Amino acid sequence: MHPKVKSVYDGLEESLTQLEAMAAEYDVDKLNHSPEKGKWSAIQHMEHLVLVEVGVLAYMRKKIPHLDASNKTGLKSKLKFLAMKMFFLSGGKAKAPKITATVPDRAELADTMSKWRKTRADWKTFMRDLPEETMELSVFRHPYAGPLNFYQTVEFLQAHFDHHLRAIKKCLR
Repeated sequence: MHPKVKSVYDGLEESLTQLEAMAAEYDVDKLNHSPEKGKWSAIQHMEHLVLVEVGVLAYMRKKIPHLDASNKTGLKSKLKFLAMKMFFLSGGKAKAPKITATVPDRAELADTMSKWRKTRADWKTFMRDLPEETMELSVFRHPYAGPLNFYQTVEFLQAHFDHHLRAIKKCLR
């Protein structure tokens, strides 16, 4: 695995380990409790994060075999990516795409974590086998930020995780 990618992946793994330990301190009712009508519970935020990671990986697996050098990301992509990161850091809210917004009404932490760990194992295998020449190519189209290269995509996953972690902590107060 490329050292830069490994560093970001290790950060994602550490974040997930910490979230799992934090969530394990709460019972299933607290994890499934919505802070207010129409808002997601902590476990629903977690389920959404799993759906995003599954979806992004599926998209990249489909797209990467068809890439060539003309798919390289440029300045516009970098600027839109930075704007998206600033949005996440600011605590802004956006409507999740329907495919990643369909979360269960109730879930068990063990089931959610099992899905997540399997997804992360799939990510690790995918990253280990990813050719270095694809790292700067547009491998994912974010619904708001547009085309992202591999580095930006993995950084998006971390920023997105951190954004939802704040919401999860708020739900568990």
